[in-house]
Amino acid sequence: MFALFSRILKLSGRYKGRIQGAFVCAFLESILSKMPIFLAFVILSGFAAGTLTGQTCLYVGLGLAAAVLVQMLVHYLSDSLQSAAGYLMFADKRMELGGHLRKLPMGYFTSGNIGKISSVLSTDMVFIEEVAMSTLGNMMSYLLSSLVLLAFMFYLNWQLGLIAAIVTILAWLVSKGMNKVSFREAAGRQEQSERLTDAVLSFVEGIGVIKSYNLLGEKSEELTGNFKRSRNTSLAFERKMTPWTMGLNILYGIGIAAIFGLAIFLEQNGGLSLAYVLGVLLFVFDLFGPLKALYGEASRLTVMNAALDRIEAVLDEPELPDTGKQHLPSQAQPGQPEVQFSDVAFAYQDKEVLHHINFSMRKNSMTALVGPSGGGKSTIANLLARLWDVKSGNVTIRGVDIRNVPLSELMDQISMVFQRVYLFQDTIYNNIAFGIENATLEQVEQAARIANAHEFILQTEHGYQTIIGDRGGKLSGGQRQRLSIARAVLKNPPIMILDEATSALDTESEKLVQEALDNLMKNRTSIVIAHRLSTIKNADLICVFHEGEIVERGTHEELLSLNGIYTKLYSMQSF
Repeated sequence: MFALFSRILKLSGRYKGRIQGAFVCAFLESILSKMPIFLAFVILSGFAAGTLTGQTCLYVGLGLAAAVLVQMLVHYLSDSLQSAAGYLMFADKRMELGGHLRKLPMGYFTSGNIGKISSVLSTDMVFIEEVAMSTLGNMMSYLLSSLVLLAFMFYLNWQLGLIAAIVTILAWLVSKGMNKVSFREAAGRQEQSERLTDAVLSFVEGIGVIKSYNLLGEKSEELTGNFKRSRNTSLAFERKMTPWTMGLNILYGIGIAAIFGLAIFLEQNGGLSLAYVLGVLLFVFDLFGPLKALYGEASRLTVMNAALDRIEAVLDEPELPDTGKQHLPSQAQPGQPEVQFSDVAFAYQDKEVLHHINFSMRKNSMTALVGPSGGGKSTIANLLARLWDVKSGNVTIRGVDIRNVPLSELMDQISMVFQRVYLFQDTIYNNIAFGIENATLEQVEQAARIANAHEFILQTEHGYQTIIGDRGGKLSGGQRQRLSIARAVLKNPPIMILDEATSALDTESEKLVQEALDNLMKNRTSIVIAHRLSTIKNADLICVFHEGEIVERGTHEELLSLNGIYTKLYSMQSF
């Protein structure tokens, strides 16, 4: 328990003072919460001794009112400090996680970790900030209340205090066993929560395919199975915790009976005054209440501990190194390539997928990467954008290894247009101006004209202020692609990467998008990945990839004369 308190304090960073202040308030509240019982003991003692006066009752009444008012104030301060600290801490932690995810290699996201990320953000962090943080203050209050009551029991009679201490120690030993079970089961609960999140995301994102293949029932059963497993995991957790909770309740009952029985025995034998017996009667039923509540909340702490483990596991994922201090020159040296791949190899985990890749690109030239699927073309694009790092060799821009350049500066030099366009549920204007601060409407319109998008934008309900729906769902594929191109035009980078930008479009849309791409690539160094070879016939260099190697290179005419893989691919598309 104390280890978890320490862990939270380390996690709290600049809000550590708030949490420590909340613990101080919890200590004061624990004392003030027992003042009514203590004042009742004073009244009963005076009554039993025949010394009770009206003035004493007045002072006790005033003291009781003051204690209640101060307790209310302290409770408010504790809640304000602690709850606010939880929300502030995890606002910062979400920003930290977002910054960390931005620096992770793409392999992390393509390895089935989306459910884990969603679960950490939507379940683990929310649980800690909304539930666990308030629980910490309560538990500190329960712990201190137990110590105050135990001390007062020793004040009444050392034998009664000894019984209370023995019961407290036994309860602590039982709770250790309970926490072991709870820690073990809590990890399983959070992992199942992750699997459920992953299943829900997969079902929602694939609903169109699921319906089209009439698999709604089968996939619904799969999702329902995850819901059932989550339910069963939670029920199993409660079943395993119930015997421990019952054991603690039985122990508390035995302790209360022993203390009260000993108090009566001592009173009958002259070892304890009637006033003190009345004091025991007031305290005994509340003696183990805080202890009971303390260990009752322990299961929340174990879930909190598991949630913190999962958050830290994501934050511990190794980032792409971003320690480069070199800056890219504005121009390459005479005779120096704009972009160059030198003996590059790359591996997904232990499987090498690129071998000894060598090619260079002149400034404002167009280089096309073609070949069968799985040959490594998209990997080349991702290496240039440094979404991954090379295994060996190097990629340079104007003679500088991109690993030695700050990532933010590198990304200012590059823009990418993908086959699968991602648009935000926002206005057309904001989607085009994404990432460009203070872009004017005139600049956005000019980018849209270059991308052949201006006319269809004006035909929408509110023009550039039209909300386009989740992922641009209100637009056609060609329209989404042209907005993506307009976004790249507005960024105006010197290097463009086009990854299958026209492969999923109909003929009319492809013509408009291809015109937009031609406009986009003017006076820029471009890498184009294409399956439709008709779109790259004018490329300055065409590299043919096969099984992770460049097997042919040259212009369109040169490659046709080789009568190799490129000729075969081109002939297949000529019919």
